[in-house]
Amino acid sequence: MRLDDFLQHFVNAAAAADRRYVRTQDPRDVLAGITVWESLVDGGGLEELPASMLIEANLAASMLYTRRHEVHRSEEDLDRALRWLDEARAYIVPGSFADLQARMSLAAMLMMRFRARHGAHDLDRAISVWTGLMDTEAGPLAAANLGRALLARHATTGDIADRREGRRLLGMATAEMPADHPARADVELALRAAG
Repeated sequence: MRLDDFLQHFVNAAAAADRRYVRTQDPRDVLAGITVWESLVDGGGLEELPASMLIEANLAASMLYTRRHEVHRSEEDLDRALRWLDEARAYIVPGSFADLQARMSLAAMLMMRFRARHGAHDLDRAISVWTGLMDTEAGPLAAANLGRALLARHATTGDIADRREGRRLLGMATAEMPADHPARADVELALRAAG
């Protein structure tokens, strides 16, 4: 099998592993996917493939390491996830749908790493990324996540302006999200918890 065909198979299998993990919380396919990815990287030759293929493969690898972090709570897996996300971002056209997805993933991973390590730099960087996403089609979701991030910074620094803006953004996100949006209940809960 040619490398590009095998890599497409890897991307499809990684997506299936993610769906299975979400549905069953069984990480076996995720772990197997990481083993395959690491053998692909060790084997070399990936850099010769088309950029579109590298974007998909690096995003898939990033997702697999993120899922493994959820299972094992290994901070190194978050670092690996961010590394492969950065690799994907190097090939992504700014302003494209893939760029939007990658920036949302970046902010979410930075928040995960902040929760694991409590590094202010990760939190501030996530806030910056979420702020940049406010004027995109993901605006309400970005507002909700930015609101949560500002509340996390308020909890760390005590900055009243962060608390006020975080609550405002959560309220705005709740108002703009459709009633059946999967994230709405969590956003409403975060707003109530913020007082």
